[in-house]
Amino acid sequence: MGKVAVCSILILFFSAGCMNQNMGKQQYYENGRNYLENGNTDGAVLMFKKAIEQDHNYFEARYELALIYSRQNKHGNAERELLKVVRLNPSFHSARMELAKIYLIMDREDQAETILREVLDKDGKNKKAQDLLRSMRLKSGGR
Repeated sequence: MGKVAVCSILILFFSAGCMNQNMGKQQYYENGRNYLENGNTDGAVLMFKKAIEQDHNYFEARYELALIYSRQNKHGNAERELLKVVRLNPSFHSARMELAKIYLIMDREDQAETILREVLDKDGKNKKAQDLLRSMRLKSGGR
């Protein structure tokens, strides 16, 4: 009886490990969102990275990862992920706006302005881009 129980536990353990390895990108992404909602940032980062390993073009997971990096003041990492998001999905204006904010934090106003102008070229009524650009002009003395 003891051998049967040990074998059953081992089968359960190995099959659970295989199921985790076979989780799809969407499952990793959803787990990452759940971890994030429950305050487990490290778990969220791990899940988003796993989703990206499954699909290097998974821009939604890259975006979430960039937002975490931004909150952790890892601006270089956030910039890198946001640049990939924008390359993968050029119409994702939220990613462009986050990238502009990162550039402002990094004192790279010219790059932030370029990004904001690109957003406004595609969406002239984007209030957030207009406000951020206006704020930049006021800060710099109206240039």
